[in-house]
Amino acid sequence: TSDLDGCILITSDLDGSILLTSDLDGCILVTSDLDGCIQPTSDLDGCILVTSDLDGCILVTSDLDGCILVTSDLDGCILATSDLDGILTTSDLNSCILVTSNLDGSILVTSDLDGSILVTSDLDGCILVTSDLDGCILVDSDLDGCIQVTSDLDGSILVTSDLYDSILVTSDLYDSILVTSDLDDSILVTSDLDGSILVTSDLDDSILVTNDLDDSILITSDLDGSILITSYLDDSILVISDLDGSVLATSDLDSSILTSDLYGSIVVTSDLDGCILGISDLDDSILVTSYLDDSILVTSDLDGSILVTSDLDGSIVVTSDLDDSILASSDLDGSVVVTSDLDDNILVTSDLDDSILVTSDLDDSILVTSDLDSLVPSV
Repeated sequence: TSDLDGCILITSDLDGSILLTSDLDGCILVTSDLDGCIQPTSDLDGCILVTSDLDGCILVTSDLDGCILVTSDLDGCILATSDLDGILTTSDLNSCILVTSNLDGSILVTSDLDGSILVTSDLDGCILVTSDLDGCILVDSDLDGCIQVTSDLDGSILVTSDLYDSILVTSDLYDSILVTSDLDDSILVTSDLDGSILVTSDLDDSILVTNDLDDSILITSDLDGSILITSYLDDSILVISDLDGSVLATSDLDSSILTSDLYGSIVVTSDLDGCILGISDLDDSILVTSYLDDSILVTSDLDGSILVTSDLDGSIVVTSDLDDSILASSDLDGSVVVTSDLDDNILVTSDLDDSILVTSDLDDSILVTSDLDSLVPSV
């Protein structure tokens, strides 16, 4: 159907469904397919109001000045939503938000294809939220760009900051408070999963006190953060450290002493009754190791080679020179089991009654093999 100047007003197919409706100046008002679904709807100045596919899903919705309000694909997913001045939301085919903007065009939300938030910004473009692909919050900032929240991949809060970037709260996976800070970034409280205080610090970030559930002191530190004292529930000393963090003394619940030099090598180790367990030089080689009755277990020189190894009754098990070659091995009653020269050749092997089992020369060839009561030569 056409008016006098040839402008198409209505075009219909054989079953009477409207295909195209136009006003006098040719602006398209309505376009419909065979089943009557609205395709475009326009006002008098040609601005598109509604565009729909065959199943009625909205493709484009616009106000009078042509600003796009909604853009959707065939399945109705929103592609773009805009107010009168700019784009508010942009989405891909599966309705994941790609870009959301406020009136001045600053980005509010940026997302990848799976809908996880990448960037959220306020009106002045400051980043509010930065997230990885699974939607976990990485960075949350206020209007001046200060970090508010930093989170790991599972969305647990790691850092919360006020306007001055000072850390307010740091939390682990269960959102329990780990760090609380005042405005100048000094740590005030660090807590474990049940909210118990772990660290209390003064204004210059030096750790003052670390507490467990019953407020017993766990860590006391000087101004540079080096650990001075670590204590258990009964205030027994666990760790004493100098300024560079090297362990000076470590104690268990009954105050038995472990002493270390500046490099962390063990100098003295004591068990519950004060017996020496280990004495070590600077390179961590064991000098003396003892059991509860002070019997020598291991004696080593500076290069870590074993000199003497003893069991509980003091019998010698292994004696070695500096190159770790076995000199003597003994069972509990002191009988020689293995005797070797410097190149580890077996010289004598004996059972409990000292009868010779194997004697070998320097090239490991067997010279004598004996059972318990007789010698049987063997070449």
